[in-house]
Amino acid sequence: MSERVVALLQRAQNDQHFQAELLRATPNELLALGLKPGQQAVLLSNLLLTNPSQSGDLPDWDTRYGHAFPWIDCSARPIPWTPFVTPLWHAKIAFITTAGIHQCSDLPFNTQDEERGDPSYRVIPMETPSGALCVKHHLTLIGPGVGGDTNHLLPLQVARQLLQEGIIGALADEHYSFMGYIPHTQPLLDRTAPEVALRLRAERVDAVILIPV
Repeated sequence: MSERVVALLQRAQNDQHFQAELLRATPNELLALGLKPGQQAVLLSNLLLTNPSQSGDLPDWDTRYGHAFPWIDCSARPIPWTPFVTPLWHAKIAFITTAGIHQCSDLPFNTQDEERGDPSYRVIPMETPSGALCVKHHLTLIGPGVGGDTNHLLPLQVARQLLQEGIIGALADEHYSFMGYIPHTQPLLDRTAPEVALRLRAERVDAVILIPV
């Protein structure tokens, strides 16, 4: 997230009047503050996440900011639906989160490119403890819980418990994390998502549980 957006967010957190002005501002008024359309969408989404709002209070995102992002229309493509027929207690399960989690020893996700985002992924081994995981997400509100716990973003501890109780048959050795701000989706569709799919297939995973953030 750009320094300009972060500075405005920090000011808004400490100044309710300024926060209200930002939420009421038009795109041209936000442009006068030095914010490009994509930055405006990021700023407002962060502010709205921390403020109770009615659905009628929300802007028409597609009309207001849709032109700022290279959307890909997949509505005409067939859905690759695969019925889940393996009994859960025999199935091997993997997790994919979009929370921007990574092993603290790995390279963090790139949160500075607001035009394209970061389509890369990180591999999280099954036995990785919460204390060895860090969070780097474009939305600065996303982070570890009390004591650095990350199970609300990637529930590996819960999954290991389900395995011990025999509710699931097996856990994949590797799980995957993306940073869920990828406005330029073509690299994700062409390269990184297929890479993860091939890795899951090679490990003979029966089902993937998505944790969207």
